[in-house]
Amino acid sequence: IAEKSKQLHESMEQLRNAMVNSFYTDSEILKLNFAIEEAALGDTKLMSEAADFCYILADTMDMGVHVLIAAAFHYCQTNDDSSKSNVAMFGDQVVELFQNAASLEKLEDVFSSIVHHTHGLARWDHLRNLLLTDTGDWRALAIRSAACLHTLKQTEDKMMAREALHTFAPLATRLGMHRLKNELEGEAFRVLYPRQYDSVTQLSSEMKSGNNNTIAERMQQVLASAKEDMEAVLAGDAVFSNTTERFEVTARVKEPYSMWRKMLRQRSSHVLNVPDAIALRIVLKSKQLAPQEPEQVRKARERALCYYAQHLCQQTWEPLSNNPRTKDYIENPKPNGYQSLHYTASNHWKGERWTMEIQVRSEEMHKVAEYGLAAHWDYKSKSSSKKDYSSDAYLASLQEWHWEQKQPSCWDAHNDVQIDTTDPFNDGNDERNDFIQNRAKHLEPYLEALNKAKLTLEEQYKFIFINSVDEGNIVALPAHASVYDALEESVRQTGKEFVGGSLLLNGSRVENVKTSSLENGDVLTLQM
Repeated sequence: IAEKSKQLHESMEQLRNAMVNSFYTDSEILKLNFAIEEAALGDTKLMSEAADFCYILADTMDMGVHVLIAAAFHYCQTNDDSSKSNVAMFGDQVVELFQNAASLEKLEDVFSSIVHHTHGLARWDHLRNLLLTDTGDWRALAIRSAACLHTLKQTEDKMMAREALHTFAPLATRLGMHRLKNELEGEAFRVLYPRQYDSVTQLSSEMKSGNNNTIAERMQQVLASAKEDMEAVLAGDAVFSNTTERFEVTARVKEPYSMWRKMLRQRSSHVLNVPDAIALRIVLKSKQLAPQEPEQVRKARERALCYYAQHLCQQTWEPLSNNPRTKDYIENPKPNGYQSLHYTASNHWKGERWTMEIQVRSEEMHKVAEYGLAAHWDYKSKSSSKKDYSSDAYLASLQEWHWEQKQPSCWDAHNDVQIDTTDPFNDGNDERNDFIQNRAKHLEPYLEALNKAKLTLEEQYKFIFINSVDEGNIVALPAHASVYDALEESVRQTGKEFVGGSLLLNGSRVENVKTSSLENGDVLTLQM
């Protein structure tokens, strides 16, 4: 008992510290503590586990208190009548989140029980899209993503690891939660490929010759110095300063999973041989030089400004002489519309030579790359024989789509963590208010793009489970498909005709295959 009490104290203290760091009020912390106790029905061990689960949502994802409360009940209880009465005392928003997360978990369980061969990426794509189209609130996806990460931290579940890698990590990227994405990939990498994981992490932990810092620590120091120098170079150039409205330089070190994949592709034996193991990115926006300046003219100058910024960088950080890996994705965009300038630079720092990648792009190009707009357009245009992959085409299409659709409030970044002016603990807390507004500003474009993808998927597809003796599967069918269409798709994928058996749709016998319609997440069972 003493050990359980100690563990509970440590878990609750860890959660409290994370909430304090993310500017939760004292009243929100107390409310969550009460909710955890109610959800766990006073069970000390369950309270400790629920606190650890909520910690992921607070520390890694900065989710609002309603999400944390719903998550506590989601972890401790099932979605039945006995638990609903306890959840209800915390308000309708918590109840809806609790039920939504439970619905997503049920779909995941169906997938796990039916689809046993999960090495094909298409199946994971379909599961990811099924979860996206089934949810009514993006925060339920966040809860399920946290549940996946929590499970991986506790177990060596390979099925869950694949789900993390192929379903929840991509969703975390689309939600703008990059730290969550990195942690999901890292834990999945550790579980699925333990030998390779150990190798990459050990290489990063080695001491670089001549100093007492690990390679990973040294990479961070090199980037911090180069970032500061690059900001000074750009700000100090008169032409760049006079024609740029704003710019931002960001730095990143490849995470272990991404590093390993790159090492495989390049057949590198060490992380130091990966040319883009560390990278700096410049994102800029040009000034409008005259009130009546046409937008097309400004965009043309903005593209030219990207080349000029790259030229400034190359004067300080010379392209790698033996392999500069110069790539002009502005002139030659990738098939998905990605545009940016890349090159590998040689960087000398404190007597050491480092290679790093330098990228330059405009804010508009960054939106296409970052928010998944290209993927959205690609889904919409699959039937088109000729596609326009330019940034202008993406953004024009999505602006039109934005006006055609009314975005539900549950997909609004401002709906998660709100500034409560009636809370006495929040009185005059400018840091908290700024934190909330900045978080919403960061999430908003991601959620807007993700919701557009959701609407498009709902308009065009149904994702159906087909359960047979030989092999279960999840398939994508046209939105108005019938049971007959599902059988046709099953024959197309397996090559086996369904003859002489009975059909069950969600456990009920199908009388007419051509008139029986399908709904998202339906289970069609083929009994031979």
